[in-house]
Amino acid sequence: MKEYVFKLNQKHAFPDIDTSDFVMLDSFSKTLKHISIMTAHLGVSKSLVQLIKSFFPSRNFYFLKQDGVVINCGELTVGFCRFYDVKSTDVVIGSLWTDPKHRGKGLASRGMQAAINFMIANGWSNFYIDTQENNVGMLKAIEKIGFQHPITYYEI
Repeated sequence: MKEYVFKLNQKHAFPDIDTSDFVMLDSFSKTLKHISIMTAHLGVSKSLVQLIKSFFPSRNFYFLKQDGVVINCGELTVGFCRFYDVKSTDVVIGSLWTDPKHRGKGLASRGMQAAINFMIANGWSNFYIDTQENNVGMLKAIEKIGFQHPITYYEI
């Protein structure tokens, strides 16, 4: 199966993105502050892994919450992808998830846009994302954000 790779050069923040329920965990202290909501969502072992990753400034986790519960989340990695080459100045968006009860409401797009806005505010402008060729929902979200045609693909 093909995994399509997309690239976006975005120097300006997306306008009018609701970030009232957006949380970016870009440090150990922020991750520790939100460990209870993460544990409720990910479980103890995966939350501990996320906590360890938070020691590295190149690894970020974000989520949208509703009533104290994670309804959408994703990871960002700076300068590294295990499936294709990126530069040290590139951000890879990965491991996205939306609660099945909340799918189809644009949360994946809004979460990614809020995460991209956060990264732009911190000096980043090149973004990559990949998804399987048959993941119609993610392909729509990727297009909605402004990623154009795939730049390459790899087999999984």
